[in-house]
Amino acid sequence: MSNQTAPPLGPPSDLSWPPELPGDGSPGRKSFGWAKWLTALSVLVIVIAVAGTVIRLPYDTLAPGGTLNLETRVSAPGTKTYPTRGSLMLLFVSERAHVNVWGWLQAKLDPDIDLIKQVQVNGGNSQQETDQQDVCDMAQAQSNAKVAALSALGYHVPTVPGLAVIDLFAGLPAVKVLRPCDHILAADGHDVTRSTELSKILKSHPVGSTVALRIERAGQTMTVRVPVTSSQNTHIIGVELSPRFKIPVNINLDTSAVSGPSGGLAMSLAIIDALTPGDLTGGKQVAVTGTIDPDGNVGEIGGLPQKAVVARRAHAQIFLVPACTDDGCRQDLATARKRVGKNVELRPVATLAQALQVLRDAGGAPVPALTKT
Repeated sequence: MSNQTAPPLGPPSDLSWPPELPGDGSPGRKSFGWAKWLTALSVLVIVIAVAGTVIRLPYDTLAPGGTLNLETRVSAPGTKTYPTRGSLMLLFVSERAHVNVWGWLQAKLDPDIDLIKQVQVNGGNSQQETDQQDVCDMAQAQSNAKVAALSALGYHVPTVPGLAVIDLFAGLPAVKVLRPCDHILAADGHDVTRSTELSKILKSHPVGSTVALRIERAGQTMTVRVPVTSSQNTHIIGVELSPRFKIPVNINLDTSAVSGPSGGLAMSLAIIDALTPGDLTGGKQVAVTGTIDPDGNVGEIGGLPQKAVVARRAHAQIFLVPACTDDGCRQDLATARKRVGKNVELRPVATLAQALQVLRDAGGAPVPALTKT
């Protein structure tokens, strides 16, 4: 038996080991190249994402927001109130100011979101001034809603001395001195209760002179001086004013979640429903939007198409909206009719009385005149 040496383990000697990879003979170079491209691509994606977030554009967006059920947000301490079966919903939109690139792109792709140039929203004011104006608008809307509702119920709501500043006009003198929700108590030492009284005093001032205004701001009284200018042969300071009222019933409205003036009509209806024994809505789900003035006139609002989407999502049966007086509003109303769907009855109204009649025709209780003083 001959001894034989076992052949060595491994590949044949004529084969290289490890075998060469296809290519230029440099192991791993191809995969390393792909890694560089993937890294570069990842960095590029991160840069684009950050830039899209950081870069702000001069646009605001209006998107569908939500609802506040005012039936649970009205109280009147010291006055008898009544339970309700239906729902009066104040509608609001979601507004984003000075959106970034991604917000702009979302608005372009979503038909329910409107893209608006920022200057059209804030009139050239800063965001802080715009926010302050929105808060003041809600405070004034609450006051107007109480006056309109109580007047509809037969209460006497007297005026008191002073004028409430409800708006300031960019580029005119008052915007540099006064603030929204200031109360003008006197001008040049004379008490003022009506805007015509202030206009008469301004007329006596030469353009470029100043008028001394005694104002109340955040509970403090002070005197400020505002330059007088002219427009269309009228002496002005650039302010919109409203009378002040003594509200005869203690009414609390919890609208802390929203701001702006567009809840006025809804608040008036909720007050009336709370203070009267009948069911104003007839047990229905009623969505409402529109401003209100002390005389019960309903005014136009922004974001109507978005609020129509909110009304549909909230399963409203009736949607009360302001009657239109211009082409822009009519366009919004036509869009709202499409978005609200077939199951929601959209009803434009011009006054609080018309809104009450729509609800009465839909099965709601009549509103008695309480003839209170």
